[in-house]
Amino acid sequence: MIKAKKTTECLTGVHCDVVSCVYNDDDHMCHADHIQVANQKSRCKDETDTFCGTFEAK
Repeated sequence: MIKAKKTTECLTGVHCDVVSCVYNDDDHMCHADHIQVANQKSRCKDETDTFCGTFEAK
């Protein structure tokens, strides 16, 4: 996987609640230039949640 780069624009339609991610600027929008959806069988607390493989800790 190619590492994402932080951008000033957000990804349209991508909402993120993970405030500990470098790509989330407290506006709950993803500012990565791309995202990788990881393991679709991972357990998320909500059926509408998706596990993001692009996460990088602040």
